[in-house]
Amino acid sequence: DLEGPMQFEDPSGKLMMLPSDIALIQDKKMRQYVQMYAKDKELFFKEFAAAFQKLEELGTKNLKTVALA
Repeated sequence: DLEGPMQFEDPSGKLMMLPSDIALIQDKKMRQYVQMYAKDKELFFKEFAAAFQKLEELGTKNLKTVALA
């Protein structure tokens, strides 16, 4: 039995996914992006880098503390 956050394993036990990972493939709108990036990892890296750079440059506002249960 695993303790801690809920997670899923493939039958081999070598691949683990979180509920948020599963949601990406269950949501029809998000699944298209999962499939697109799975086919072209360079596109993923390029678009992730641009989005992350934007996040870093713009910063964040109105962050709230979240209590970990």
